[in-house]
Amino acid sequence: MKLKYDTSTLNGKIAVMQEYERTGKRPMCRGGLDKNFRPLNTSPFWQWNDLDYNYPAEPKLVQWTFETTPRGVVLLQCEDVAGFYLVTNWSLDGLSITHRHFPWKQLMECCKHSVDNGKTWQPCVTYEP
Repeated sequence: MKLKYDTSTLNGKIAVMQEYERTGKRPMCRGGLDKNFRPLNTSPFWQWNDLDYNYPAEPKLVQWTFETTPRGVVLLQCEDVAGFYLVTNWSLDGLSITHRHFPWKQLMECCKHSVDNGKTWQPCVTYEP
């Protein structure tokens, strides 16, 4: 698991504690013989000598490319277009529906896609680990 903060430094430890104060969301914790981070079930006591606390890194959103775009039946829904449309063309610079082309950047900023006939809708991005 990729971690959000470098807690080998004082600044990293302070950042974890500040995020907890700001959000109220409990950090992950590891210590003792267990080297894996686990969800913390109680409020942290900040025992940095025995335990390590951290948050998982948030995935980075990356705009689609020709290689990373889903293939097959893909429906597209965008903020400035009423309804949803079947993707008819994949090109090196974006996707097209009937009579309209969407560059990769616009897809990332204002469109959603579905690969299950409209049951679920996801952003038009790839998640970088």
